[in-house]
Amino acid sequence: MARQHRRPVLLEERIKDCKKCSLYKTRTTIVMGEGDYSARYMLVGEAPGKEENKQNRPFVGDAGQRLRKLIKQAGLNINDFYIVNVCKCWPGEGNRTPTKSEIEACLPYLIHQINQIKPEIIFTLGNTATLALLGNRDTRGITKIHGQRYNIGFPVQSVVIPLYHPSYLIRNGESLDHIFIEDLKFAVGIIEGEKNKKKEIYEDLLK
Repeated sequence: MARQHRRPVLLEERIKDCKKCSLYKTRTTIVMGEGDYSARYMLVGEAPGKEENKQNRPFVGDAGQRLRKLIKQAGLNINDFYIVNVCKCWPGEGNRTPTKSEIEACLPYLIHQINQIKPEIIFTLGNTATLALLGNRDTRGITKIHGQRYNIGFPVQSVVIPLYHPSYLIRNGESLDHIFIEDLKFAVGIIEGEKNKKKEIYEDLLK
């Protein structure tokens, strides 16, 4: 069954002058995200890079190209994903990792997006995005918890699956690409299986 399209509340208009942290000093724009608000899945990175800051789009560089390539290799469609970052503003030269206070300042905006889009699965890319959403539920790091499932209420109930960040995959050649693909396919397969099971139970009740 097709997901109904939902008209988003214009969060970008509400936060265009945000100065909750010092990142407003380095940004050119606030990079809200990219994709259809009726997307089935959400990909969450940590923050826009220099090029993303210029183009006002998430994941437009080498990491974005690798991400789209692996999604296609997993047999999935990039149009089924809404792509977003925890922090909406570029942290500055060197594309440093956002600080804890910067993440805490911006996290409510991401939660707002999650509750609007209501994705079937939220895929967190790398340690920063994963820790931002999992908090103290699991702090073992992405190499230990990639591909594992966490059920979290935002308050909308969501399934969170951590994945390797595509930049980390690039630094490791292609040696970890198959793990990323397997994690993607496994997660989507579980959700599809659960949906089919619910459908079977419902149909049995109608007999």
